[in-house]
Amino acid sequence: MTIKRRPSYLHIADEKLLEDLRRVARRLNQPRLSQTDYDRRGRYNHQVFARRFGSWGKAVQRAGLRTAVEQGISADDLLGNLLAVWLKLGRRPSVEELHRPLSKYSMRPYLSRFGRWRKAMAVFFEWIRRDDAPGDARGKPPYPPGTIVIAPGRRDVGRRATDHHTARRPGLRQRFRVMLRDHFRCRLCGRSPAMHAGLHLHVDHIVPWSKGGETIDSNLQTLCSDCNQGKCDHA
Repeated sequence: MTIKRRPSYLHIADEKLLEDLRRVARRLNQPRLSQTDYDRRGRYNHQVFARRFGSWGKAVQRAGLRTAVEQGISADDLLGNLLAVWLKLGRRPSVEELHRPLSKYSMRPYLSRFGRWRKAMAVFFEWIRRDDAPGDARGKPPYPPGTIVIAPGRRDVGRRATDHHTARRPGLRQRFRVMLRDHFRCRLCGRSPAMHAGLHLHVDHIVPWSKGGETIDSNLQTLCSDCNQGKCDHA
């Protein structure tokens, strides 16, 4: 049985290693270079540079580049990015999927900020439970959909659009909450982006906004773009 040996990089000149860093950066068309991006496209491994130059950061600086360790990124930015990736995939993203173009940030800033991936996910779900804005509500509106408002001296009239107590469009966190509740599947056809590539999910009112429906979690549902476009609130 033939045993494969890992190749030795001790004989490779410093400049040749540094040039490969620049090559990958040029290919990505960016002055910053992360370990993840290099490992995906480089000829060697980021650990080679850490051993040769003392650290990954020192190697990147020697190459005239900047590291992609994002400094000063707020927790909201990191959590918002995780939410966006989850919505694109229609399922929980894996650590390996946190890279461009799918994810704005790699795993490194999450570990820097939260310490562990499990801790990051715990903070994420706590963040999701908060509302985007005053109009992003989960409770019941003061008047249920279809309530007849009696104005003194006038006949009974239905609720007008200006009578709404919530904003028309659901916020990003609210959209996520509704999709998570519906298991990222269309409530009508049952399809999901995780099983059907290219499928887009929408969050839509059950009782239409034009008929007094409020933008609350209980009045929202997940629909795929096909089912949502075929729905009409004038029926």
